[in-house]
Amino acid sequence: MQYATFAAPQRALAVHDEGALRARRERGRQLRSRADDWSQVYGGSSSALVTQFITDPTDSNTDDTFTGGSTKDDLPLSGWLWKTAKATPIKNDIAHAFAALYTNDGGDKIAYFGLDKIEADGNNFAGFWFFQGPVGRTGAGTGSGSPFTGSHVVGDILVLANYTNGGARCRLRHLQVGRHRR
Repeated sequence: MQYATFAAPQRALAVHDEGALRARRERGRQLRSRADDWSQVYGGSSSALVTQFITDPTDSNTDDTFTGGSTKDDLPLSGWLWKTAKATPIKNDIAHAFAALYTNDGGDKIAYFGLDKIEADGNNFAGFWFFQGPVGRTGAGTGSGSPFTGSHVVGDILVLANYTNGGARCRLRHLQVGRHRR
């Protein structure tokens, strides 16, 4: 399970060519000086306004995972529960989550984000919450689970990805708290 507080942009662009970040190194090409590599985001040397890179235990009983409680996205965060346990099924075990927030030449904020898993088969879902306020875990994650602190704020953004056949197909949805368009 990954969680982080990350300032969310006011509007979201699904596809664009801003040139602020590249996902992989490109050999033999001169890249624009403002283009960062994920290694710079990870190392804290990128030109992003805000970065977050989280490494999570995989295939381990020390992993932290959502469990029980009222974990539906539209319910208060105080009802969400987490505990320390091995992720099941393994196709849902997230190894890393990462995000970087940039500002383009027009002043718009652009968020790049992603995750990787240790197994990429089957069908599953991933969700990225971009909270405007602080959110965190409480307790030790034992028993039936421990709660979270924080609350939804109008303008928080949730991006959902529905992966089919190990990611051969991916459908994205976007929801902004306080607005009912998707």
